[in-house]
Amino acid sequence: WERRRDNVGRVYYIDHNTRTTTWLCPNPTLLNTVQNYQQMTASRNGIMQQRMNERYANAVWNLGESEPLDASSRTNTSTGGVMDPLGPLPANWERRVDISGRSYFVNHVSRISQWEDPRIQGHPLPPGWEIRYTTEGFPFFVDHNTKTSTFNDPRRKDASGNIEQAWSFENKVASFHYLCHSNLVTKNVKVVVSRSNLLVDSFEQIMRLKPHELRCRLFISFTGEEGLDYGGLSRYV
Repeated sequence: WERRRDNVGRVYYIDHNTRTTTWLCPNPTLLNTVQNYQQMTASRNGIMQQRMNERYANAVWNLGESEPLDASSRTNTSTGGVMDPLGPLPANWERRVDISGRSYFVNHVSRISQWEDPRIQGHPLPPGWEIRYTTEGFPFFVDHNTKTSTFNDPRRKDASGNIEQAWSFENKVASFHYLCHSNLVTKNVKVVVSRSNLLVDSFEQIMRLKPHELRCRLFISFTGEEGLDYGGLSRYV
């Protein structure tokens, strides 16, 4: 531990063991509390990871009276007749889809499930790629060549042999600007209100507009004060 002061004179403490800082003085009571919290967090994370791995795999064997699946039912039949470019799954493996639409794989021999496709395990990543894991344990892939990341495994190719493109932030911004300009409406919507009843008049007229008219430019005119819009209202004298 080390005691330091910041630029305004406040005292803080550095734990070089865990590389963390705190405003509290590290007395024995605080250290025991922190240690207990770290142990509890590590235990909870381990339990959550175990439950996530067993959540779907154990569903088949929790039925009790149901018979084990035979070899013919342990193959991937969820592709809807589309040929998988990676070929059939290994023996005793099955591909399933969770409620969010994400595919996972079940090993009926070891009774475990995993997100990784067993057909591509052991294959090296392309040059410049790296696999990392989120705090929840989900793997994602980092392309150091383009400085982008994606949840799609670059070793898994589609039927055409092309790797799915991982959009960078710049691509998403450019696409957003393009959609904004392509959906731009150049029409004007005229709202006539009176100065004595401004709130009620504007509310009633705007509520009568159709949804697509709300995207048009708003032109406000006051009753008895017609004018010309030359970049700003110029009323007739």
